[in-house]
Amino acid sequence: MDWRRIDLNLLKVLAVMLEERSVARCAERLFVSPSAVSHALAKLRQMFSDPLFVRTGGGMLPTARAQSLERSLSLLKAVLDVELEAGRVSAPGATFEPGESVRDIRIVSPGALEISLLPVLAAILRSRAPHWSLTIEPFERRSYEIDLATGRVDFVLSVGGATPTGALVDAAVVWEDELVVLAGPRSALHAGSDRISTELYLAQQHIYPVPWPTSQNYLDVELARAGKHRKIAFSVPS
Repeated sequence: MDWRRIDLNLLKVLAVMLEERSVARCAERLFVSPSAVSHALAKLRQMFSDPLFVRTGGGMLPTARAQSLERSLSLLKAVLDVELEAGRVSAPGATFEPGESVRDIRIVSPGALEISLLPVLAAILRSRAPHWSLTIEPFERRSYEIDLATGRVDFVLSVGGATPTGALVDAAVVWEDELVVLAGPRSALHAGSDRISTELYLAQQHIYPVPWPTSQNYLDVELARAGKHRKIAFSVPS
């Protein structure tokens, strides 16, 4: 298939359909009629030899082929956005003014950081970029390389920092913390030194307030590599 023979407007319809999963909402966003969207979908199905979308009770569900195209379209959109923004800023006399621009920022962050992070970010955006919108997604133990490369998310705050990143992602250590142990007044550690040995730490019964298993917790992974394990007496998901 020669791309020069393709009507690139069809790709715009496909991109919006992948976001909306609805012919009516896609038509509304593109300022065309629903029949025009249906006509474009018919051409797209013929072009890619695939149904692309299957009608269900919850909307138009993309096929595996459509989902693979979504990644490529997201990457193309991200590249075009960067080039268009660079062209606008580099124009003679043009400067980037956050207060006059409109952007949607999506940040992935562990829930524990939202209490301290979100109020600061909201205050900065309100004062410097009032037309920007901010969405916080919960952090998951997985790779975000494709999400960042395609522009689906703008920034990821990752806890642990041991996962290697590929060439498409720039990573930096923001801060490092010491291991802090909380012990109640009836604990053998309560009246002791501010610093305890690993052996004394492991001899205690532990509460595990983490949503992922010990095999995904960096502390327990490091202990296991040394042939050591904690005594977890009580586990809660948060």
